[in-house]
Amino acid sequence: MSSLLRRFAVALVAIAVGGATILAVPAAAGPPEKTKGEFEFEFTSTDACGEGIDILLQFERVSEEITFTDENGETTREIRSFRSNNTWTRSDNGNTTVDRNRVTRIDTVVDGELVRSAFSGPQISITVPGEGRVILVAGRVIVEDGEVVFERGPDNLDSNFFPRVCAALA
Repeated sequence: MSSLLRRFAVALVAIAVGGATILAVPAAAGPPEKTKGEFEFEFTSTDACGEGIDILLQFERVSEEITFTDENGETTREIRSFRSNNTWTRSDNGNTTVDRNRVTRIDTVVDGELVRSAFSGPQISITVPGEGRVILVAGRVIVEDGEVVFERGPDNLDSNFFPRVCAALA
């Protein structure tokens, strides 16, 4: 995986994750706490479409979180629902597309250690007018102890990611 694609993947994961939360299986406790949050992030992929041609990525995310706690007030489980509008702009011609995604993430921790994260929904879905769907990473992914143990659904995120986005926005 190229350094550029690796940096991009890390940025997407950071946005999708919204920070590392330590959670555990729910025990009997008070009512769950519900919160909402907003997050904006901008990232320029330098020379993504060739020398001097960048892709500007503008991410806007709204999250709704439900936090469960045990009798000691410690977080035991967290369910996050993310809605995002991501704008992709090619620097040389200004062509832009917006992808909208909704992802649900459920985290579990045992003895203070994050042991499981489950993601469902379209993590990345880019559709360009006239081109159709260019990139789709969707379905369900389960990560345990830092390793992907289950993956189901379409995933065409690979080293040709930026070339496909660049061509679609040409």
